[in-house]
Amino acid sequence: ISGLATFQKYVPPFLVAFVGMSIARTTGDAMFLSENGSSMFPAYQQAMDFLGNDASKYALGTAMAGVGLSTNASSLRGVGWKPFAVGGAGALLVGGT
Repeated sequence: ISGLATFQKYVPPFLVAFVGMSIARTTGDAMFLSENGSSMFPAYQQAMDFLGNDASKYALGTAMAGVGLSTNASSLRGVGWKPFAVGGAGALLVGGT
């Protein structure tokens, strides 16, 4: 197997995209934000606020819907109630803060 095929086999594409976007955001912040955190370019700050506050909510909702729609309900029967209790407790803990 070639090097690229091995890389693609073991590294999921979303991980590569995540690292790339992290590098892009870090580079943008380093270039466009002053030392006190204020933006030298208001358009950059507005774009980051939109992506971080608004667009991320829709992206997370879409991802959660995709997971839910691809889950087979009959496969959950054998799991039992404990994983749901842990998930519910975690959701209450995170949602309550």
